[in-house]
Amino acid sequence: MPIYIVHWCNSDPTICLVKAETENHVRRIMDELADPIYCRVQEYHGPLCVSFDLKLKSHKEERRGDDNITEYHTVVDDVGESADHIELELSGGFDTGAEMEDEIIRIAFPHYSSYLEEQLMREEVTPEDEIKCKKAIQQDFDDFERSLLQEGV
Repeated sequence: MPIYIVHWCNSDPTICLVKAETENHVRRIMDELADPIYCRVQEYHGPLCVSFDLKLKSHKEERRGDDNITEYHTVVDDVGESADHIELELSGGFDTGAEMEDEIIRIAFPHYSSYLEEQLMREEVTPEDEIKCKKAIQQDFDDFERSLLQEGV
């Protein structure tokens, strides 16, 4: 499925990247955001790099393994606003963008994603929620680092 670049030619110029089957499909998705008559759509073949910042505070700790090899382990210190929600500029506040956010977080941070699903029903973030959030994100880091070790990285 191709990726399209969408340039909005309205009072709030924006560029979106959309993966869709056809240009008409792109326009239906963009209709969730605004009238697609104000956008230019073209297939995109360039590089793609998306960066997400969870606004976490963390640090690295050195550990000596049983084999006397130094390993570096990420320790989450503070989750800040991540305990309540994540704000990503690239979602644009429309349904398809929110689905993309959810899917990217689900794949990249599965424990954090589960925490966020539980958090949806709550109105306020409690200190206990921040602890749960921190544990979930820490588990994601631990799982990732464990998989790197298993791969020999």
